Amino acid sequence: MLFEIVLFLLDVVVGLISGACLLRMYMQVQRVPFGNPVGQLVFALSDWIVMPLRKVVPAKGRWDKSSLIAALLLQLVQVLLIWLLVTTRKRPKAGKHEKTTRGDPHETNT
Repeated sequence: MLFEIVLFLLDVVVGLISGACLLRMYMQVQRVPFGNPVGQLVFALSDWIVMPLRKVVPAKGRWDKSSLIAALLLQLVQVLLIWLLVTTRKRPKAGKHEKTTRGDPHETNT
């Protein structure tokens, strides 16, 4: 149950921030003024990841590639975190009534 809660929270947080990055890119293409409350929210959610990328990936034309790269990087980090959580998750031990097999299950004793 705790595992599903962590996955849900991770999905919500990453989805919100990567959506803000994509919305930022769309708003810049459409030349929406960022002085309105929605624009300020988008900037507040995405500035911490977009601004360092903007130093590495300069903007050309109307398309802000650093916002797109930030959204993709966030999704990649989410997939990696889920993979780490799944692979390091402890499996429940077999109970008394569960039969465990050792060796090859198709092998017959003769």
